[in-house]
Amino acid sequence: MPQVFFNTDTFTPDSFPVYSEKLLCDLSEYACRKHPEIGRKIGRKWMLHRVPRFMEALRDGFVGWHLHHVTGESVDRKTLVNSGLYEGRPWWELRFMKEYEHRRIHADAGEFYGP
Repeated sequence: MPQVFFNTDTFTPDSFPVYSEKLLCDLSEYACRKHPEIGRKIGRKWMLHRVPRFMEALRDGFVGWHLHHVTGESVDRKTLVNSGLYEGRPWWELRFMKEYEHRRIHADAGEFYGP
């Protein structure tokens, strides 16, 4: 069996691909069309790629990921909706979180710490 040798000077391990701004904008709009629950929360759909952890969520097909309102950590959802601050928000007010992280933030204090 022949042996295969790699030249370590030219061999590079996995490197991250570099995406153009146009491709990222197209990916963002596609994700918003494919997942309307995500798309309705952001005002400029082509800017979704700027939301923190977007690439991680995209890699998972957005399965198990939630688009979280940062303001929602101090204000409840009903207040955000009634004030018109829930849908169509700028990207810097949002971030992607795993479902369990999102539940932990919005859970009842008694649920984790007991009565």
